[in-house]
Amino acid sequence: MEGLLEKQAAVMEDIKRMSRNIKKDPRERKTLEYRQARASRIDELWRTFEENHQLLMQEEDKTHQYYTENIYDFVMQIKDEIVQLLKPKPLTPPPPPPVEKKVTFDIFMEASGEGTDTLQIKDEKVLELMRTQRSNFRSLIRLIDSLHLDNLVEKWEIEDEIKSLKGRWNTIDILHLQIDSILEGRDETYNNQYLLHEKSFKDMKKQLNMKLNFVDHSQQTAPKVDIPIFSGNYSQ
Repeated sequence: MEGLLEKQAAVMEDIKRMSRNIKKDPRERKTLEYRQARASRIDELWRTFEENHQLLMQEEDKTHQYYTENIYDFVMQIKDEIVQLLKPKPLTPPPPPPVEKKVTFDIFMEASGEGTDTLQIKDEKVLELMRTQRSNFRSLIRLIDSLHLDNLVEKWEIEDEIKSLKGRWNTIDILHLQIDSILEGRDETYNNQYLLHEKSFKDMKKQLNMKLNFVDHSQQTAPKVDIPIFSGNYSQ
């Protein structure tokens, strides 16, 4: 199931990236060919996502965040938004934008004294999401700091740590999808923090995999010694 979840996460990232790029592209670029190409692409991505989802729903263990946080519905909302964005815009003037509340917050400010970001936030839920994400970041740091590769000598120990590390990062990545769908990359401080922790995660995962390969190779190449079974007969 883990491999299928990783594929599903990759499809989610593609859908999220498409949504972000469409919003950034200027209106004059959105020609008929532009809309048709991206409509075909989102249909392909969603078909793959749907097929993976049907396979995942056959699993008995549904304790993963994919199930508990209802990621399917969340990604479907992004897909539906893309479909709406690709529809031709009417020539009539658009309605006035809703009144937005200005929220100033300092969620991921470092001790070095970085300034706060002032953003126009349509959904104040992002504040709670970012507080939760900050806690997730601290949890990841604690896990990485607790790992001492020299003390990991058994294959099963290394595999358990890799599983724990991936699980911790999956929690962060899923919440990041929700935050980014609201902020659309506008909070530079948060983006920098996310990229920093992503690098720490990838570096530690690489070290653990290298250690796992070394231990696995050592076990396969170690000479086997046949120990005779003593039956109590000294004449053997």
